[in-house]
Amino acid sequence: MKKGFTLIETLIAIGILGMISGVTVTFYLGALKIYDNKKCDFVALETASFISKSINTCLENKENGCIYIDVERNCIKFKNGDGYLKGTYFLPSGFKVWGSSLRFYVYCNKDKLIDSGTIKIKYKNDFYRDITMSVPIGLPYVKADE
Repeated sequence: MKKGFTLIETLIAIGILGMISGVTVTFYLGALKIYDNKKCDFVALETASFISKSINTCLENKENGCIYIDVERNCIKFKNGDGYLKGTYFLPSGFKVWGSSLRFYVYCNKDKLIDSGTIKIKYKNDFYRDITMSVPIGLPYVKADE
């Protein structure tokens, strides 16, 4: 009576284990991509929220302001009309930020705002999000694409 597996049984077992591990890796990579996509969405929404709050601060205080991108420090800063830093949003590790312009001005002229542009966020060279700012007269509009 022989104990152990034959060569064919061993090859079949290895083949089955290979298929199971291949399916597992595929599901894992898919889940990781979904996670990265959602993380990029979250950072884009946080950035849009920071910009909206900055614009609303200008409106409430009836003062000019500047939202600008600090590429070296990977953050977005908000200064009021006097040049004082009022807020900073640092992007999480792995994210990069740039824009159609490095400065976006908010002018409060009788509650009217004038400026527009796009801020871009990149994550792991695969995921991009645009944050579009258009500021029609009287009503700011900031939207992160999804």
